[in-house]
Amino acid sequence: MTTTYHIADIRNVALAGHGASGKTSLADALLFAAGATPRKGSVDDGTSTLDYDDEEKRRHFTIDCHLGHLSWNDKQVHLIDSPGYPDFIGNALSALAAVENVVLAVSGPAGIEVNTRRLFNEARRLGLGRFIVITKMDADNVDYRTDLESIRENFGNSCVPFNVPIGQGASFSGVVDVLQTHDDDPADCPLPPSEAYQMLVEQIVETDEELTTRYLEGESIEVDELRKAAHDAIAAGKLVPILCVCTRKDLGVKELLDLITTCGLSPNDVHRFGTRG
Repeated sequence: MTTTYHIADIRNVALAGHGASGKTSLADALLFAAGATPRKGSVDDGTSTLDYDDEEKRRHFTIDCHLGHLSWNDKQVHLIDSPGYPDFIGNALSALAAVENVVLAVSGPAGIEVNTRRLFNEARRLGLGRFIVITKMDADNVDYRTDLESIRENFGNSCVPFNVPIGQGASFSGVVDVLQTHDDDPADCPLPPSEAYQMLVEQIVETDEELTTRYLEGESIEVDELRKAAHDAIAAGKLVPILCVCTRKDLGVKELLDLITTCGLSPNDVHRFGTRG
């Protein structure tokens, strides 16, 4: 039986970034976490769900855009996995025209690369909701704080951590939600959640005039209010969440799905895409 979704319950998401940043592995992990596939595909093993072309399997990288579907939190998510190498940048840019959100993968060990910049700037020009995901957080040479500082320096202070890693490299064991209550900062977080919280709140209130006034007057703002304002700002392209994942260990993947499906469409997106079933 086919399920019909209201436009407000559909998310169209492009996965973009430089080659070898982990986009297709992330797509495979998302599909598996949502139960859309019975097993998690592997780019290295040639079993990826989305890199199904023989040439892609042989080369172990994406050449053309591929579409995947999943359901999460009563939302329908359409994923477009796009190529990352410069020779195929045209295909990646074309994927942005079909979506209202883009997840940009930044390799934890490699950091920001050429195509990441171009795709981020094009997504910003189009007014898309943007999510930055630092991948491969279990790699030996990951430095989370360096990656975070580089992202904010290159793409602006509107890019803020929505979760922070517990450990990094071989010790990476999960993520901490920045907006939840923290009695004490975990010792093994490379960025203390309390520091990330201050960074995030300052950017959230900047997107809402009423919240800005209340914040400057020293009024306490409830977490639920902050989350709603953040989700609206993400949909409008005013706030860019930064999250951490390790697809090999399936860490941070469900948190990304939660955020993608919670953030709604902006009025411009509803007008742009119309009603779908």
